[in-house]
Amino acid sequence: MTKTRWIALAVAVLAVVFLVYRGTRTGMVYYYTPTEIKALTSDQMRERIRVGGLVEHGSLVKEPGTLRMTFRITDGAQSVDVEFKGAPPDLFTDGKGAVAEGTISPGGPFMADNIMVKHSEEYKPVYGAPTGHKPDFETK
Repeated sequence: MTKTRWIALAVAVLAVVFLVYRGTRTGMVYYYTPTEIKALTSDQMRERIRVGGLVEHGSLVKEPGTLRMTFRITDGAQSVDVEFKGAPPDLFTDGKGAVAEGTISPGGPFMADNIMVKHSEEYKPVYGAPTGHKPDFETK
């Protein structure tokens, strides 16, 4: 290979590496606990982040006639106030694990635009959905 081909190949490889790095860097959204949120700097608060923990019992307040709600996410040591406008997931309730995605400003609440909940890892089939009867699996 000639010198110009090696240089062209090196430039192409560097361009691909740069694009992959940039794509993964901007696509990552890290998960913070409420304790870690309290320690963020103002520069870190400008980024889009996730906060996760348990929805604190009694903190979930839904505004009637709107899709706006407020609640607190806790890790047991600290809590973060969260505001959300939209339809929450079906499993979203007090005491459940949740991850809110959005932004936070210093001294303000966490403004979430997406909520994800942890669901049970246990599968329970619906037995005889039309009849509600459990099937008989006994062998005779």
